[in-house]
Amino acid sequence: MAEALNEIERRVFGVLLEKSLAQPQYYPMTANAIVAGCNQKSNRDPAMTLAEGEAIDALTALRERDLVREVHDPSGRVPRYAHRVNAVFGLDGPQAAVMCELMLRGAQTAGEIRNRGTRLAQFASVEEVEGILKGLAEREAPLVMLLPRQAGERERRWAHLLPPPSENEATRLAQLEGEIAELREQVAGLRAAFEEFKSKFE
Repeated sequence: MAEALNEIERRVFGVLLEKSLAQPQYYPMTANAIVAGCNQKSNRDPAMTLAEGEAIDALTALRERDLVREVHDPSGRVPRYAHRVNAVFGLDGPQAAVMCELMLRGAQTAGEIRNRGTRLAQFASVEEVEGILKGLAEREAPLVMLLPRQAGERERRWAHLLPPPSENEATRLAQLEGEIAELREQVAGLRAAFEEFKSKFE
């Protein structure tokens, strides 16, 4: 499970997780229902147009990684599929909702996750979502990471790390975050020194 999920695998896994939280009466899901969920226009970024064969290939890959299991319909006619996020990662409802939002819409701020995730779980505050994100980031195998602030953004966004990185990868990510923070401090110091120098000529 060390190899990162591709875009289609991530979308299929996210759709299964979404349905189990938002409409459990229609879960587990058939392949046709998964395709429809992957291709819907709302609550998705980016938009996709998947064929059933692509979804089946993604389901096969997810089953090989033990992230999805096939559930046989009592009628025996149509196979259905269920995620194994709780068994594999031990997530509770709010944690699963946060991961689902990140998988279906990409990197987001804690505020965006709270506003958009109300269909999946009830969050009392943005602070609650931030606490969940920090808990997921501080695991031995982190499931999310806080991204550097982008130009023009007021808040930093969070991204999922699914599947979680290996120990070496996690160490590398931590080193990169430290280097980015150090570079930001250096830039701020240079900016302050420049402003002080410029003020002498004004």
